[in-house]
Amino acid sequence: PDGTSAPLEIVLLAKVPTGFPGVLQLLEWLEVSKDILMVLYWMLERPEHSQDLQHFIGARGFLPEEEARELFRQVLEAVRHCTSCGVLHRDIKPENILLDLATGQAKLIDFGCGTYLQETAYTHFAG
Repeated sequence: PDGTSAPLEIVLLAKVPTGFPGVLQLLEWLEVSKDILMVLYWMLERPEHSQDLQHFIGARGFLPEEEARELFRQVLEAVRHCTSCGVLHRDIKPENILLDLATGQAKLIDFGCGTYLQETAYTHFAG
């Protein structure tokens, strides 16, 4: 609205309304030279005991079926929420899912490969 340009990741995160627990919230961003510094929800209010899903599974070796099913449900709800806002993540993997170890809440993070949801076929690989 004010005429400034922003990286696509910032624009995509701004399209996903705050208040949904399964998606990282963008609080503020600024550009320093050509590098982008993003101040994100999890950096400011990140639970003391949180971990990405990759390291969580690596430390435990495996997940019990019930726990895996619940995490999968949470990620699917986050993806559904993003697509309902017109955002496609395109890089869903364990490293891009942050877990609050105290509550079991999963958050979808890192929209750097994301794009706008479109009606036509996607022709470029991302992620």
